[in-house]
Amino acid sequence: MENQRAADEKTVEFFDSIANDYYDLYDETTPGGYAFVLRRQHILSVFDQPGGMVLDVGCGSGVMVESLTALNCDYWGVDPAEKMIEDGKKRFSSRPNVHLAVGSAEKLDFPDNHFDAVLCMGVLERVKDDRNALAEMVRVLKPGGTLLVTVPNKYSPYFLWRDYLFYPVVSLLRPIYFKLRGWERRPVIPGHRMYSAKAFGEMVSRLNCRVTEVMYMGFNLLLPPLDMMFPGTAVSVMRKGEALQHGKLRYLAGGLILKANKQ
Repeated sequence: MENQRAADEKTVEFFDSIANDYYDLYDETTPGGYAFVLRRQHILSVFDQPGGMVLDVGCGSGVMVESLTALNCDYWGVDPAEKMIEDGKKRFSSRPNVHLAVGSAEKLDFPDNHFDAVLCMGVLERVKDDRNALAEMVRVLKPGGTLLVTVPNKYSPYFLWRDYLFYPVVSLLRPIYFKLRGWERRPVIPGHRMYSAKAFGEMVSRLNCRVTEVMYMGFNLLLPPLDMMFPGTAVSVMRKGEALQHGKLRYLAGGLILKANKQ
């Protein structure tokens, strides 16, 4: 329990540390920035609740606000990182149909059957209890409403290499490097779970939801540190890699998007 609490605190600390820059990540011409752009594009391509009430769980500073309010949606966002919410409120303080608040995915402060759609992008893999968080999202969703969730792909060569080899080595060398440079140590992005499409689909189906679509996205095949050394090449590879999303090599994708409707 103490270890999980510490992990949760580190997650919030990390995202608070990048709160001022997070919104602009979607404009960066880097593999990470392009992955964010792809994620947003794919979510919007299957979004089917224009004009409805939408809850964005783990909204950050409101990167989906512009796109969803353009569809006449009433946007509600919650995030545990206070500085993220503060930044979002500054950006969208004049929007009467935008509501941002500090909140937890595992205990959503909304009534049952309240929203037409619930989004959760890049969050479920980092919460303490992913099943409980998913159940909360379904609870606040209206019958017939749309659930859209993104998670990392269990079979992604990029994440397997990065999380189980590259990052562990870097984490050993990083404190020494910062000490030699005389720099203050910065928060490190916390680890996360990964999911197979089959297992994740079954998890959602058990919550009285019908899975209607699973999409594969983010084919970053230039492994770290090469993607950081040659970002332009990495982005070019990712663009071409999108052609793989419907074929036999779709399992190489970095992420999954699952769309479901509450029964």
